[in-house]
Amino acid sequence: MQGGVTRGGINDDVAEREQSLEQSLVQSSTRIGKSATSTQTTAEVPASVPGSNSSLRSSTSVLKSSSLAGLSISVLKTLFKHPLDTLTVQIQTNPSDSKLSTLDFSPPSLYSGVLPSLTSSVLTGPIFFAAKDA
Repeated sequence: MQGGVTRGGINDDVAEREQSLEQSLVQSSTRIGKSATSTQTTAEVPASVPGSNSSLRSSTSVLKSSSLAGLSISVLKTLFKHPLDTLTVQIQTNPSDSKLSTLDFSPPSLYSGVLPSLTSSVLTGPIFFAAKDA
């Protein structure tokens, strides 16, 4: 008998602590289980399940919107970039004329030859964007 506690008393105290720990573990696990089931029941099921008709419609709308975006970006890029490319070619073909006053800045001159470039960008832009977003 040391410090007023017998050997049997220590074992009883340890057993009581183990029981209280087990009870608190059981309570916390049931709380966790309840919160897990409540989150599982509130979780939303995705609207488009692969292979369903709605996913086909959504992929078609993505294809249409990306093709339209590709078409508009390609046309705008060509219309803005073609005059700059034309000026670059004019400067490179006439290296002796280093003055900008000799260059022709009229819109018909700057947009000459835009039709083939615009045609190719209209055909390839939607295909590129649709393939990239697919």
